[in-house]
Amino acid sequence: MRVLVTGAAGQVGSEIVEDLRRRNIDRSLRSEIDVIAATRADLDISRRDAVWSVIDSLEPDVVIH
Repeated sequence: MRVLVTGAAGQVGSEIVEDLRRRNIDRSLRSEIDVIAATRADLDISRRDAVWSVIDSLEPDVVIH
């Protein structure tokens, strides 16, 4: 499963990324999680075209914002 986390440098986003990666290492999930951590420098979510471009190119199964 591929998960895109926006705001990954913020408090909540960074904790979500850390938790997903920890679960991946612990193998508590049945499938591997490919965590894509996008910071504001990587993706400005106020730019709709940029958001769709990233989603189209990365093809995440889940987006967490």
